[in-house]
Amino acid sequence: MTPESKLWHALKDKIPTQAHVQRIENTIERGTPDLNIFYMGKDYWIELKIEENSKLYLRKEQAVWAARRHMSGGTSYVIARNMKYDTYTLHQSPFVVEPYNGIEVRIVSAHRSLLYGEAGARELINDLLNDHSKG
Repeated sequence: MTPESKLWHALKDKIPTQAHVQRIENTIERGTPDLNIFYMGKDYWIELKIEENSKLYLRKEQAVWAARRHMSGGTSYVIARNMKYDTYTLHQSPFVVEPYNGIEVRIVSAHRSLLYGEAGARELINDLLNDHSKG
């Protein structure tokens, strides 16, 4: 099981059963986020990532997808897991990125980033769905 699959398994049972959840494995439209949740009339597009050396990378296509969503008035998120420190981070677009290696970009900052401890998966999901459903 890949690290991102392990992250998905850590999160999926924390999502309310009333939510419509779709895990996306899209090889046609590169950059589409890994997860879509529709809950209480709101749409959440979420990329799942594993931090490497406390840095967070997106493929260029993923950064472009998030930027287009933002320019259209939408929001997207990255949920990242730092395996070394056993923490989760929720990042909300828009993202500021810098080139990394020609294929990926590094997230330098986000509109909002929240850090959660090792048992924070449930709190992260609650914050994501409850905060966004207000607006």
